Amino acid sequence: TSTDANCKDVTVVAFIIYPAAANSFNVESLKGQAVCKQLHNTISRIKENLASRMFEACLKGRIPDMEDLLLPDERIQLKRCILSAKRDNLPPICTHNMLDDACDPVLNAFRRTQLINQPFDRVK
Repeated sequence: TSTDANCKDVTVVAFIIYPAAANSFNVESLKGQAVCKQLHNTISRIKENLASRMFEACLKGRIPDMEDLLLPDERIQLKRCILSAKRDNLPPICTHNMLDDACDPVLNAFRRTQLINQPFDRVK
C-alpha cells in the first residue's frame, strides 16, 4: 500500500495474458461485457435525447432546469441498467474457462494472496 494521500482511492486494474489451456470464455465475463454494452448504449441514447432537449430549450431562449433534462423514463432506464450490473457474487478472476483451473500456477497465486476481486481490493 502507498502512503501517498493522493493514492488513497486509486484502484489498479491489471490484465495478465499468458498461454494456458482454455476452452471458451467464462459466462460471467460475457455477461459483464453485455451489461456494460447495454449501459453504454442506454447512456448514448439518453445523451442524444438530452442534448436535443437542451438545444430546443436554448433555441427558445431559456436555460433548462436540471430536473427537466433527465426524464423520469430515462431515470428508470438507468436504474435498470445499474440493477442489472449488480451481483451477489465476486466477479471472476479469469475471463476464460481454464481446463485445469485448480492446477494453474497464476490463478493459484491469486487465490493464495486473496487477489480475488473483493470490493475492497485496490488491485483488480
